[in-house]
Formats: sequence, C-alpha cells, structure tokens
Amino acid sequence: MELAALCKRKGHLPFFDVAYQGFATGDLDQDAFAPRLFVDQGLEVVVSQSYSKNLGLYGERVGATNVVCSSPEAAKRVLSQLKRIARPMWSNPPLHGARIAAEEISAEATLSPASYSHAHSLLTVVNDSSLFEEWKGEMAGMAGRIARVRGELQ
Repeated sequence: MELAALCKRKGHLPFFDVAYQGFATGDLDQDAFAPRLFVDQGLEVVVSQSYSKNLGLYGERVGATNVVCSSPEAAKRVLSQLKRIARPMWSNPPLHGARIAAEEISAEATLSPASYSHAHSLLTVVNDSSLFEEWKGEMAGMAGRIARVRGELQ
C-alpha cells in the first residue's frame, strides 16, 4: 500500500508485467493482487500479460496490454495512442500466435499439424469451465513444484 500511495502522491503511472500469472502462487486471482490493489487505491495502471508459458504456447507471443483509466475521456485518449502504436503491427502481424489465440480456427488454417492441435487444445480448455478449472489446478501444481525446486536450490 505504501508504494501505491507513493505513486499516487508523485503522479506516477504504475506498470505491471504479469508474465506468469498463476505460477507465483498457483492462483490466478491471488497473482493479480498487486495491480488490483493499485486500481482499488484509485490509480490508473498499465498491465502487460503474457499467456505463452502458462498456456503451454512456448515460442509463441500471446498476450495483452491492459490500461485502467480514471475516466471514459482518459480511456478514449489512451486508446487513440495505443492504436497509433499498434497499427503498424496490425498491418504486418505475425500470423502463427494470432491464429492459435483466435476464437475460431478453421480446418483450412495454414498451421502445422502440431500447432493446429495446440490451438484446438487451447480453445477447448478456455471455453469449457470444467477444463478451465482443471487447467487452473494443474497450474497450481506447477507453481508448487516451482516453489519447491527453488527452495531446494537455496
């Protein structure tokens, strides 16, 4: 809370890099504590998230940048600037990761058989609540394993 208060007092815009959400504690919500705390304290924040590793999409670039603004007017200004940054990337995007993360992947998609299989697995998991819960459990197990191994190395 002290850091949030300091950022608020100095007018800083906090940036959170949430690259492995779910791997720190095994819980997606618990790992989102810090950005949510800052938002609850009334701060605007920028949060970048990567889903490449915690969704098993190694070598892919799948993620998001989220900006929490204090007003609809601020959100409009931020969106305008983000579009200016993103437009060149959208004009010539990398196709592979985008196809994997797409809502619908057709049988004619130009993915390798392995990537096509990964894409369907990903969509199956995130669109089925029981499989999503199972995946979160597996992620919690992986987080526990990571913590245990780190402890053993110390």
